[in-house]
Amino acid sequence: LRADTHLEGARIGVFVRDLADDRVVVEHDSAFGFMTASNLKLLSASVALATLGREFRFRTTLVATGPIRDGVLDGDLILVGSGDPVLDQDRVTRLLRRVRGFGIDRVGGDIVLDASAFSLPPHDPNAFDGRGLRPYNSGPYGLLMHYNTLQLQLFPGHDSQAGVGVSPEPGLSGVTVDNQLRTAAGPCGVWHRNLEARLDAGRRLVLSGSLPADCGPRTWAAAPLLPADYSATLTASLWAEAGGRLNGRVMDGHAPLQAQTRFVHESPPLADIVRDMNKWSSNVIARQLLATLGATAASVR
Repeated sequence: LRADTHLEGARIGVFVRDLADDRVVVEHDSAFGFMTASNLKLLSASVALATLGREFRFRTTLVATGPIRDGVLDGDLILVGSGDPVLDQDRVTRLLRRVRGFGIDRVGGDIVLDASAFSLPPHDPNAFDGRGLRPYNSGPYGLLMHYNTLQLQLFPGHDSQAGVGVSPEPGLSGVTVDNQLRTAAGPCGVWHRNLEARLDAGRRLVLSGSLPADCGPRTWAAAPLLPADYSATLTASLWAEAGGRLNGRVMDGHAPLQAQTRFVHESPPLADIVRDMNKWSSNVIARQLLATLGATAASVR
């Protein structure tokens, strides 16, 4: 490997067999044991496409438990998830604005998030590499929103005496960003090497470390909350931004059988989701697909 790839000294193994005639097409260092890493996403993608189909779409259903009178929903508003891995901020915003379009200004009860599409054991985000606040360590969730990720726009100063400006997106109600980042001298290099994040009591996200001025604006990311807490917090923030009011609270729960369906949001087709998963090597999407396959298998037993 050439030195300018930054992989000098790395070792790569390849083994490709033609299944039609059992002919080995490519083989290099195939006897050496390698960590499979993100190549496993190819297997996940193949099984998902074969099992669910290229045109499969995740459905997020919005239901209500009461009538609408004078702009007030006399009951609960319930979002029922199906494990959609790409239900991002824009899509949630459009869904909640659709609620306003129904003539609902105030929810008289609670906004309930039904994530029962998945029944999974607890996920430890620190188990893989001890970096539980990194977005790639987020676990699967039946009503995952915005990849469980807080984007942090970073703006270094002009010299090492300056701080680093931070703009979080989306805004998460109740999450406070304590910005202790400093601008550093020297070349940009691996710009995120000296950036650290931790979550203190009271949902206080502390950012520390340094970013070289030469790097210019950068986008970093963190996952300060578990998926259930993140989805509840984001929903509360976006509902308020849409001008909606709420008598109760945003909470986990289940949709009762008698609830009335108001709207169904469909994801892009699975072929598009798989393409994005592989292009960006998204662990979060991969976990959502694996959980969906497990839920699908359980439902047909």
